[in-house]
Amino acid sequence: MNKVTRALWNRRLSWRTRRVHYWRVKGNIPKVNHWLALVRQAKRKLAPAKKLPLVKGVDISSYNGSVDFDKLHAAGYGFVIAKSSEGGDWKDSTFTKARVTAIRAAGMRVGAYHFLRPKAGRSGKVEAQFFIKTAYATGYGKPGDIRPVIDFEASALGRPQTLRYLVECIDEIKRLTGKAPIIYTGGPFWDENTASCRDNFGCQLWLAAYVTDPNDYLPAAWDAWALWQHTDQGSVPGVPSSNVDQNIAKRLPLL
Repeated sequence: MNKVTRALWNRRLSWRTRRVHYWRVKGNIPKVNHWLALVRQAKRKLAPAKKLPLVKGVDISSYNGSVDFDKLHAAGYGFVIAKSSEGGDWKDSTFTKARVTAIRAAGMRVGAYHFLRPKAGRSGKVEAQFFIKTAYATGYGKPGDIRPVIDFEASALGRPQTLRYLVECIDEIKRLTGKAPIIYTGGPFWDENTASCRDNFGCQLWLAAYVTDPNDYLPAAWDAWALWQHTDQGSVPGVPSSNVDQNIAKRLPLL
């Protein structure tokens, strides 16, 4: 990029950043999201991301049935993130020691996720404790495993309470594991339910966005994604269910 073009994009970035601030003060989240997308476009023009090798993976739960992990790995998949738990007391019956062992034995990274259920009368800290206790009881949590994932896509609380609940969960997972968790979420959900919070609390992003270019759908708190769930309608060797969540990863945050 020559000097004239760089100067032009710097001016655009400055103007777009000011528009984000203007609409955030006005409380117009759709406008904030529109200008944030344009800010990210300008940043990519000024500093193109380095292309990294991508790793394919799936996330699974009891809905996917019995999985042949050897067949999955032979088809080119490098990681599996399995549902461990939900809310304060629900455990996924398929997330067992046998499943964790089989994923590792097939030569893939193993991860665990917890579906967060913010609601009155419970805290994010309680959910984090339940998640880590449940997941670690299976043998998950060894060095080299994928960091715990908070699946953040539902809430029965208002914005301030939802964000506080999420931060409680993040902080407790950090305390219990020594590492910040990964957050799985979508841009619209994050922005609507956290009032476009720009703090990611040290967590890397697993973005859910069934689009061609995920970079235009990043939540306000992130400039890049680590993992991207690009479809929930996949057909994958070794997984009997017809609709499988498929992902790619630029990097896998590990314990």
